[in-house]
Amino acid sequence: MTGTDRTTTRLIGKRVLITGAASGIGAAIARRLASEGGRVALVDRDPVVPEYAASLDGVGYVVDVAARGAAETAVAQILSDLGGLDGLVNCAAIQRNGSALDVDDAAWEEVLAINLSAPLAWIRAALPPLLDSGAAAIVNLTSVAARHALPNNVSYVATKHGLLGVTRSVAVDFGRRGVRCNAISPGSINTPMFAEYVRRNPEKASGLMDQNFAGRFGEADEVAALCAYLLSDEAGFTNGAEFLIDGGRTAAT
Repeated sequence: MTGTDRTTTRLIGKRVLITGAASGIGAAIARRLASEGGRVALVDRDPVVPEYAASLDGVGYVVDVAARGAAETAVAQILSDLGGLDGLVNCAAIQRNGSALDVDDAAWEEVLAINLSAPLAWIRAALPPLLDSGAAAIVNLTSVAARHALPNNVSYVATKHGLLGVTRSVAVDFGRRGVRCNAISPGSINTPMFAEYVRRNPEKASGLMDQNFAGRFGEADEVAALCAYLLSDEAGFTNGAEFLIDGGRTAAT
């Protein structure tokens, strides 16, 4: 079943903020959470996000997640609109090619800002209301690049390693105060971002398929299903963990 056909009640009453929610994995997560009874607040720089949020009976905000002060301003508005916050999903990310020798300085700073500094900023802004919730959860979307290097992607690899470290630190620092923090590390998932990566690196497409021992690429709805579980009270003893969803790719390396 996909996030669009499933209706359960385990997330009823849960108010969840999702960054990078206008397309790909973020959009699938928003759809899944809404189908399970959650109230969603969607953030993205894509101007379609308010309309998409409205289709899920949620609220949407056009925001550059890496802009200074953006997280604090958006969280304040979300608290006004939803009355509180019980979950945060950091999904916004970008990828730029380049090795340590030839990565462009501007590209390095852009990837660092969106993939690592922004998630920390949104966690910091969201933590006070999450602590008030009493049973809250954060899910950070990392990548198989959080544990394995991808060739010619030093900035992406560095930020995903860093985000996994942030995940574990937040879990340790706030787990006893009622906020869990876990990471999902996807492999090759059919999303616009993945399609763009393949477009820029067509020679890698067949090799990526060979590394997926499920015999196919993953779907965003499959990542969304895992995220919904981690945000639910069913995962109440799950904290500081990384969940690979990669078709067996890392099991063979």
